[in-house]
Order: sequence, then C-alpha cells, then structure tokens
Amino acid sequence: PWSGHVVAERYELGRLLGSGSTASVYAGEHLWTRRRVAVKVLHAKHAANQRTARRWMREARTLASLEHPNVVSVLDMDVDPSVGGFVVLERLEGETLAESLRRVGRLSGDEAVYCLEPILGALAEAHRCSIVHQELKPENILLAQTPSGVVPKLLDFGIAKVFSPDQHLAAHTPSTGPVGTPAYMAPEQVHGAFPVTAATDVWALGVMLYEAIAGHIPCRGRTIQEILATTATGTHVPIDRVPGVDIDPELARAIEQALVADPTERIENAGALRSALLSAADPLATRSEVRIRTR
Repeated sequence: PWSGHVVAERYELGRLLGSGSTASVYAGEHLWTRRRVAVKVLHAKHAANQRTARRWMREARTLASLEHPNVVSVLDMDVDPSVGGFVVLERLEGETLAESLRRVGRLSGDEAVYCLEPILGALAEAHRCSIVHQELKPENILLAQTPSGVVPKLLDFGIAKVFSPDQHLAAHTPSTGPVGTPAYMAPEQVHGAFPVTAATDVWALGVMLYEAIAGHIPCRGRTIQEILATTATGTHVPIDRVPGVDIDPELARAIEQALVADPTERIENAGALRSALLSAADPLATRSEVRIRTR
C-alpha cells in the first residue's frame, strides 16, 4: 500500500519486492542522490506496538553494526509519521539460493561448501558480535549480481537476537512458542529446552548443506507438525547414507556434527563449522567451475 509514498521526505517507495511476517520491502530511490535502495517497512500492526517497533529498530541497528561484504548493508533508518519505522538497505539484484538450487538441482559436497563459504564467513562475524540470525534458509541468501561477479548476501535479520556466549550454562525459561521457519529450525527452537545461541544457526547451516547435496531437508514430514516432531529429536538419515550421494567421509562428518540435536554437543558456531568444512573439502574446488558461481 505504500508504493509511490515518500518517507521521511527523502525516500520514494516503488514496487513491492517482498513481504514477510513483520515487514514489507519496497524498491526505493533517494530523492536527492537518486541512489536505488530497498526500504523495509514495518507492518502497521507491529508499528502500532511501541515495544515491538523499538525492538525491531534495535535489531536493525544491530545489523547496521555488522560490516561484512556478505551481509546486506544497512544505509539508513528512521521513523516516518505515516508508515512508522523503516530501514534502508542496499538494493541487490539476483536470485535466491532457493531459486538457484531449484534451477541447477543437487550440488556435490565441494560445490555446496564453496557456495555457502562466504555466508559462513558472514555468520562467523555475526557470532563474534554475539548475534544469532535465527531465520537462516535458502530464501534468505541472495546470490547478488555485481560487476565483479556473483556475491552471496545474507538477508533478513528481522528476528535476530543478541545472545551471551555462555548462555547455555545459565538457567533458561522456555519461550512462548517456536520462532523461525519449521524446515530449518533447530530442536531448541522447537521445544525451547535450550536458549537460542550461535549453535542454533549452525543447525540451519547444516540443514542447508544437507539439502543442497541430498536434494531434500534432513528432517522431513508430510506436514509442518511432522517436520517439527522429527526435528525435535534430530532424527534423520545421515548424509552419507542418502541414496545417490557420494560425499567425502570427513565432509559428511562435519555436516552431521552440525546436525546434532543437543546444541551443547553441536559445532558451536559458524566459524568452527567453516573451519571443519574447509579442512574436509577439496582445496582445488574453489578454483574449479561450479554451477553456482560465487566470490
């Protein structure tokens, strides 16, 4: 509904690019510089709730503190009397990882590592800053077309949280309900027995690697409830036992260590997972032709 509207007297909103549970993203243009941007506007029902609006803007400020070439850049943020809170992001063109995987099909183990390695680097930086994304999935990774080639960009920190590195040692009060996308949620997001930490993102990364190589997610079900039930126990067929998958044993072991149900026994953060994957992957893979070109 905000297409054609000018927010904060400096950004003109164009077509709707996408919409999620908390906000919508519009193509935009700065009135003075004519720079093309993306403007993320909080939904009216959330904008009217001061507590929610403050939390959303605080999380946007947290994202703005992350300076990494594979994280979408926050350029500005403000509050407009008509639309409420909004965040201005760099405008990117390209396809999501989900769209790319549907187009090219399964990847080899080395291809999957090569494709996701830049995102692992971005998340390693987020985890160093005690930020957990909590909504990792192929739809939130954009393979942006740039003059220098395809650059993976991590999107949508809308439900990101700041966590304590030793949070798993503290007493935990279960949350009011699961937060995230069922297919990529970690067991602790489903049943709330543990707090959300960097290990929660590691689970989602493990799911994406598994999916890229096997062609399907590890914890499957015919309904969302079945997926959540399977995820809660961490029950799945190991990646090296999936029919048609030929994978290096060390690489398979790293992926399975990312998919351990108990977060205290899982690989602890994206930096550790990145190291484990790169030590297992073919060192020549980053110099070979792969079907999803990234840099």
